[in-house]
Order: sequence, then C-alpha cells, then structure tokens
Amino acid sequence: MTDPNVDAETTASPDDSVPFAGLDIEIGPLAYGTARLGEATLDAAIDRIEAAVEAGMTLIETADVAGFDPTEEDAAHGGGFGAAEQRLGEVFAEVPELRDRVVLSTKGGVFPPLPFDTSADHLRQACDASLYRLGVDVIDLYQVHQPDLLAHPGEVAEVLTELREAGKVREVGVCNHTAWQTQALQSFLDFPLVSVQVPLNAVRLGSLTDGTLDLAMELGLTPIASSPLAGGTLVGEATSKKLQAVAAVFDRIAAEQGAPRVAVVLSWLLHHPAGVVPIVSTSRVARIRQCAEATEVGFSRQQWYEVLAASRGQSLF
Repeated sequence: MTDPNVDAETTASPDDSVPFAGLDIEIGPLAYGTARLGEATLDAAIDRIEAAVEAGMTLIETADVAGFDPTEEDAAHGGGFGAAEQRLGEVFAEVPELRDRVVLSTKGGVFPPLPFDTSADHLRQACDASLYRLGVDVIDLYQVHQPDLLAHPGEVAEVLTELREAGKVREVGVCNHTAWQTQALQSFLDFPLVSVQVPLNAVRLGSLTDGTLDLAMELGLTPIASSPLAGGTLVGEATSKKLQAVAAVFDRIAAEQGAPRVAVVLSWLLHHPAGVVPIVSTSRVARIRQCAEATEVGFSRQQWYEVLAASRGQSLF
C-alpha cells in the first residue's frame, strides 16, 4: 500500500514492534483499549481481544474506573466501576494463552466521586483490587491515572516502589500528567518511569508542543495516545471547519494510498519520532483490522505538516 508519490523525505516508518521497557515481550505500534469492554458479552470480548492481538496490538490497556457510569442509579456506590477489568479478567480465564501474549496495562487513582486519590493507602487498595478483578498475579504496566494535587509525588513514588518490589507490578507510568508533574514523580523514584499516556490526535495537539513528547524522548518513555480518533470525529462526518480541513488532507492521502481514513489518521501519530502508540478502542472486529493498516501508510514530511497546518487553521510559515 506504499504511495509511489511519497517523496524521498518520507518520515520514518513505524516499526512492526518495539521493545517495551524491561519486559520480555515487544508491543505493536498500536494498543487496544478496553474502556467499553464491560458492556460486551464474554464471547464478544474474547473476539475483540483475539482480533486485537492478531492485528499486533499486544499492549492491552484498561483502567479500574473504565466502565463507571455516573448516570447509573448506583453511581454513588461505584456503578460500573471495575467492569472493564472484570470482563478482561474473564477473557483471560476463558482463554489463558492470551495473557502470555500481551502486555497488560491498567491504571489507578481515579475514585468517584472524589474524583482523584493517589494516596499510598488508596493506590495499595486500588492495585490489589485490579489484580483481583483481572485474575492475575502481576500487572505489566501500572499507570497513575491522574495527578492528585493533594498527594506529594514523594508519597506516590514510595507506594509505586512498594508495589514494584512486592512483584505486583512490573513497570509504572503516568497518565494525564504534565511534563513537570512527570519529572517531579521521576525525581523521587530510583527506577525509571516507562510510559506517559495523554490525549493526542490531529485536532488535539497540546502534547506536541507542551513538553510531553519532548520529555518522553529525553527520558525514553513510551508515549501512549488516548483518543487518537478524537472520539470518532476524525473518522466520521466532519462537523466543523477544522474537522473538514483535516479530513480533506487525510482523505486525499487515503485515496492516493488506497487506505481507509482511520488508518491514515492513526499513521499520522505513528510518524512522530517519539514513538507514539495510539490506543484503538473500537468494538468492531472489522475496524480493528482496518486500524492495523496504519503501519502500511506512508507520510512525506510535507504531508505530515499539511495535517498540522489544517488543524491549526493557518500557514506554518
């Protein structure tokens, strides 16, 4: 699916797989997110995870809060809290060999209705609860879901160290942290953080320039992009001038290379030198396979910047 019109200054193509931290397994260039897995039947959940793994999405991402619905009658008592982890654990119980083929990532620190709690006591309890719901002895990657402004980074570092030394988690990372917050936490750790997860897509560009990806490259963190399709708006009907402008560039590249737009949208992120790993969260097996085509899409330097200019609504000169 290589575009013959892509010039010699094509940005580096994403690798088929990359080593992930100190783990024995490599991860694919895309991750699979399970935010809505709790709504699926067990058979449907198995189909999704198997399709994702077969498509090379070996980083399986979830969170203890995934599945929580504040509109449910029992929301005050955690309605849906832990549902995605619970279902994923049932998938591993039904198909045990899947566990050995993936890097399992979950998050803790969001606890409705507080909403944030990364105190030592809460993170200990949250990690134990995640292990129980997932039905595993160890979590490959445990991420602090949100920065808790009432928790000192030294306290957070102490409990993360404790969890790691106890063998409950292999590696740790952060989610939705600023570059400064990530640096502050790292300064209290005797081992390196391995990941930083942030919202990033072609119309939500903050992490490109706020120091997040620069810090990731400096420290060797794996940047994980949540919402890479902007909640589906980048692959649906464009409803704003910005989306129309960005979609026009993506569609032109898609037509030139014979690729689905969703693959082009994801590939734009893959071509950043920080090694961004976008999270695919679709519930449709066919769409999972379409997303995997992102690794076959090429971008020239000019094309990549055309997307950026369209998103900003102005020339980059």
